[in-house]
Amino acid sequence: MTDANPNEEALSSLEDLLETAWVLICNAGEGNWESQHRDWQAAAARFRERYQAALKAREARRERERLLKCRQCGRPCFDDYMVRDDVWLQTGLGRLEGVLHLGCLEVRLGRPLRADDLTEAPVNGGIRHGMRMRPRPGLGMED
Repeated sequence: MTDANPNEEALSSLEDLLETAWVLICNAGEGNWESQHRDWQAAAARFRERYQAALKAREARRERERLLKCRQCGRPCFDDYMVRDDVWLQTGLGRLEGVLHLGCLEVRLGRPLRADDLTEAPVNGGIRHGMRMRPRPGLGMED
């Protein structure tokens, strides 16, 4: 049994089909597009442009996914917060070297996150005063 995402499998199949179509188009007329009808040449050029745009979009999507994976657990991370540089560097990551879930940040720090670990950035307003700073089981913050 596989844990693969059905949407990712479908997208991969579509990308494979596009690549196959591009190979067929490239080799039409033994690779000499000039021997093809003008309308065919125009259609092939439009396909080429759209195919190249799709390749760029795929690479951008993969880069976004890579950047948004938690460096601790590997799951997608959408936690928005900012800690002081000295706190972040305690995780072993460089300043722009990825993201961590709040809980994963605490695992890397080896201690619960404190309000004074956070910067004054507006993004931290809800965290600083919200549920994330309340006691959480397993993090040494129990009552």
